[in-house]
Amino acid sequence: MFRIFFLILTFMSTQALATDWEVQTDASKLGFVATQAGAEFEGEFKRFESQITFDPADLAHSVVKITIPIDSVDTQSADRDSNIVSSDWFDAANHPTALFETKAISTDGQGGYVADAELTMRGVKQKVKLPFTVEIKGAKAHAKGELTVQRTVFGIGQGQWVETSIIGDDVRIFFDLKSEAK
Repeated sequence: MFRIFFLILTFMSTQALATDWEVQTDASKLGFVATQAGAEFEGEFKRFESQITFDPADLAHSVVKITIPIDSVDTQSADRDSNIVSSDWFDAANHPTALFETKAISTDGQGGYVADAELTMRGVKQKVKLPFTVEIKGAKAHAKGELTVQRTVFGIGQGQWVETSIIGDDVRIFFDLKSEAK
């Protein structure tokens, strides 16, 4: 009987290896790089909520969910920021948040990871692969990654803005997150 109890406890403890992490938003950055008239510009989302459970030894139970209020965008241009939230772009009145949610996380074979995820923007959900790295030192973690998406796939840029000659179609989304174990 003791042996069965020990096996159950061992099994339960291996099921709960993944660690919950709290992102230190003041020390982290979530943003994007796009092109306007051939010149790159960078934007940042000043607010976002995260739910992160991650352990390199327990990727099967590791999950990431990031919710981003679109109206927290900051591109260092008030005109551009007001356009980004408008109905021609993100349509923040009807789609106030973007959502990134992992479905699986695996190693990339080179010391990093790949998140198979769903990214939802402007009500359009797309599967994406996000390569990233994580450095864990004790109760602190530092994760970085980026992926490129085409804005028009998400319906971002309506009317005259569907054309990609002024605002490019490729948008690089990046993050640099610092977290502490909960």
